[in-house]
Amino acid sequence: MHYKAAIFDMDGTVLNTLDDLTDAMNYAMRICGHRADYTPLHVRNFFGSGVEVAMKRALAAEQGMSEEKLEIIGTRGHESVPGVDDKEIARLIAVYKPYYNAHCKDKTGPYPGIPELLTKLKAAGVICAVVSNKPDEAVQPLAQECFPGQFDFVLGEKPPLARKPSRDMCDYVLKALHVEAEDAVYIGDSEIDLLTAANSGMNCISVDWGFRSREFLKAHKAEIIVSSAEEITDLVIGEEPEKSYQDINAETIDRWIEEGWEWGQSISHEDYVNAVNGEWDVVLTPQKPVPHEWFGELKGKRVLGLASGGGQQMPIFAALGAECTVLDYSPRQLESERLIAEREGYDIEIIRADMTKPLPFADESFDLIFAPVSTCYIEDVRPLHKECARILKDGGVLLGGYDQVVNYIFDDSENTLTYTLPFNPLKDKSQMDMLQQGDYGVQFSHTLEEQLGGLIEAGFTITGLYEDMSSDGNLAKHNIPNFYAVRAQKQ
Repeated sequence: MHYKAAIFDMDGTVLNTLDDLTDAMNYAMRICGHRADYTPLHVRNFFGSGVEVAMKRALAAEQGMSEEKLEIIGTRGHESVPGVDDKEIARLIAVYKPYYNAHCKDKTGPYPGIPELLTKLKAAGVICAVVSNKPDEAVQPLAQECFPGQFDFVLGEKPPLARKPSRDMCDYVLKALHVEAEDAVYIGDSEIDLLTAANSGMNCISVDWGFRSREFLKAHKAEIIVSSAEEITDLVIGEEPEKSYQDINAETIDRWIEEGWEWGQSISHEDYVNAVNGEWDVVLTPQKPVPHEWFGELKGKRVLGLASGGGQQMPIFAALGAECTVLDYSPRQLESERLIAEREGYDIEIIRADMTKPLPFADESFDLIFAPVSTCYIEDVRPLHKECARILKDGGVLLGGYDQVVNYIFDDSENTLTYTLPFNPLKDKSQMDMLQQGDYGVQFSHTLEEQLGGLIEAGFTITGLYEDMSSDGNLAKHNIPNFYAVRAQKQ
């Protein structure tokens, strides 16, 4: 075991509090006569150093201060903001705090995998604690309700202890837990958490699902950045389990993106503006655009991009007025979504999750699921189709792109019939060796019976279908379709 104790930040690390923070911020600003249309993308940049600093940053943003300059507000030498009255800050906080305390659990919940992570750490004998700049009167009930019995010590901002990045709060907790700083690790999502760990003499694990992006954390010298709770388990407990094929695929796709993979290239600002003006196309398969009539009216609809990260399709749907969520297992694909949303100023829920497991959504959450070719990276498609049916509303639509088995029977030149179906590298070492040598990730063939039959078994009716082919290669040269797209409606 690497560490005796794991100390967590709260907002943006273990709890997704952003929507409730945004609502409370806009409420206080509106009541006090200020700008009150901040989105979660704005508000996530305000918080990290306590509510007083957050209010100062909100008022500075109201005056037009750039995002880069907002960051330094609250740091040493920048405690005050020109034109921002301390009395007004106090008035805003007086409105904000009671509202937030009354509504702090309306939309807040744990990030995926966090309760399971805490259970594993506790089972391994790791002491778990929270140190947050959020007021202690909000931190205590949130920790108790969202993580009952899972934290050994919880501390929010409470005088006379100086807030983070001062070491005071962490020193207080470490002393109470009888743990030395070198035996503990601090886990957080912001530059404040990096400084806190450094000031306290602890190592730091940064998470990229919170209020700061992976690129931002890298720019602030984060040495360890994780994209899943499972990675924290490995780092804290020190175990190195064998990588799953899902993790291998995520790493492979991240590497492809660094090498210029076409499905990892985000749309341009011009493409986004064109979509706003009604000029757009998206694909489920390599070449053919999806018929616009397959979508219907998107404005106000809840759309899930399933394995659809990369900033290619979801920005288009956001431009058309949809309420978008994207789920992907590639951190790089999700980071692209985050960056495009920030560039264009729209909201999107970004979730890293493995689609071979139950999808982290309530029943009947979405009107439309858009799923480009990706089931070739999972061994069994039937459970996924059942999950899609569960989270779609009645009458909801799944638009899916699929490989055909012809992609898995030839050699690389597509000239020689080589492999036997089913193509499953988990059961055939020669297939796995070929994939590894070619850096293809871990892929699987699926029959029409598995794919279309699985959709029908899950309760879908097929209402549209077209075939497509690769843009190059021997199959394309002979006009052999090797992909197809489906419109399936939940009945």
